[in-house]
Amino acid sequence: EVMTVSQFDTTTCSVLRGYASGRVCVGPTRSGAPGTAGGPYFWQAHPTSVQWMMVVEEGKLLLTAAADGTLKIWDMQRFSIVKTFKCHVGAIVRFLRPPVEICERLGVAFCTVGADRTVVCYSLRPLAVKATFYGHSEVLSSLYWMAETDYVYILCADNTLYIWAISTGTLERIVRGPSVDSILSECLTVDQIMTSPLQGASPATGGFSESQF
Repeated sequence: EVMTVSQFDTTTCSVLRGYASGRVCVGPTRSGAPGTAGGPYFWQAHPTSVQWMMVVEEGKLLLTAAADGTLKIWDMQRFSIVKTFKCHVGAIVRFLRPPVEICERLGVAFCTVGADRTVVCYSLRPLAVKATFYGHSEVLSSLYWMAETDYVYILCADNTLYIWAISTGTLERIVRGPSVDSILSECLTVDQIMTSPLQGASPATGGFSESQF
């Protein structure tokens, strides 16, 4: 069986694995962790290849993303499905976590980046879509968080910059030409977005870190 995702989650001390068949595996975890008695737990999470996995909510929920654009949220205690989102037309190629300031102020817990050039922001309480950023001219190359405001700047491979309001999902401005560099010089946080799935890699942590291609 071809493994497409393999990573270690420090919150639960779990090994997370995803496969081209759509199956996932969790475990073993630290002693006493719920739902893992008897060793690794396997189940069929998706009908298509698993692209990304991430644990959220202090180890309570598992996110899995597939090549068909489906995001699923699982209960880590029972390994049962909690909610399914289908917001992308094509593979989900990246999970991102915004800086802490944006998570706390706007309730955006994480984002998915799709091969369809769309970024979707989600909340955990409630489990819902907060905003969808779509219609970009080219593949996405970088995403810049403005931690002191509610804006996110999305840069495309053709150097076109899209400025979005996170709280409303409104496209405020499209910038091209020399102005792009001067605007981006003011940004403090950048996440480099992958334009194709990266096998065997952990999801980006966001914040003030920078994830390379």
